[in-house]
Amino acid sequence: MYSYLKKLNLDSWLDIKKLKGDGSNRTFFRITFKNYSLILILPDPLNKKEAKNFYLVGKFLKSQGIPIPKIFHWEESSGITLTEDLGDTHLADVTYETKANLYPKLIKILVLFKEIFENYKNHPIMGLNPAYDFEFLWKFEVMYFFEWYVKKYKKLKASEELVEEVKDLIIEFVEPKLNSFIHRDFQSKNIMIKNGAPFVIDFQGARKGPIFYDLASLIVDPYEKNWDFLISNLNYYSKVFSKVLNLSTEEVKVLCIKYGILRLHQALAAYCKLSLKGKSWFKEFIPIAEKRLQNLLKSHFPKLSKLYKQYNIF
Repeated sequence: MYSYLKKLNLDSWLDIKKLKGDGSNRTFFRITFKNYSLILILPDPLNKKEAKNFYLVGKFLKSQGIPIPKIFHWEESSGITLTEDLGDTHLADVTYETKANLYPKLIKILVLFKEIFENYKNHPIMGLNPAYDFEFLWKFEVMYFFEWYVKKYKKLKASEELVEEVKDLIIEFVEPKLNSFIHRDFQSKNIMIKNGAPFVIDFQGARKGPIFYDLASLIVDPYEKNWDFLISNLNYYSKVFSKVLNLSTEEVKVLCIKYGILRLHQALAAYCKLSLKGKSWFKEFIPIAEKRLQNLLKSHFPKLSKLYKQYNIF
């Protein structure tokens, strides 16, 4: 790290502070200089592709007018990345009055994701990550849930019969239309607030997918503990997206809930995996995600709710 800073003539730093990490195995540092600061990111040593994706996707998003941190430098050989310092405030940290003013801005960003899709389809970065199709959602959302929540967290054995029944229901339940650029982790810990404006971070997993996935991720976000606040925004979101997609507001609501259910499978599995691997601060979000998934299944997907109950999963 020190030799990297020296190569860039940045060895006049006053302080280097390690920051609390996220769900990945990257390491973050705040490098403080006399009149400014930067964020230095050391890559996961076993996944330098993640750092490359961050740089390439970030470069594309910046060119499309999406608010992200400036990426000042990326070193391909080491994977070290140097970015703008957006501070320490996430969307999850601000008051509800501030959130109420910020959520419409986030919806505008999601509409922009839809609008930049044509440019994304014709750009080399579209090949970086596999599309969010049924094969992907089954492996990385539902089977991920069975592996980390059902098997490793709850210590239950998922029979082949149960897995096949769930698969039949999920196929019937949702069939994604891959019509948008999606972030695939669009939640309040991945949105930083600087000078009152939202900035999107952790976009390295972006891919082609259904427009409703990111919207659903924002609506069911377990990092936001006030469910009433989240769901109260659904009418507004639905009106905006109904105009963009030429669908009724009710159709938009239904699709948001469907993808929200899939998203909660993924989030619940992720919290279990991360907490079991030593990142204990993720434990507090497990019961929130559990309750939301149970309630949404019961009210919007009763067949799957009954099946999970039959096998003692919920």
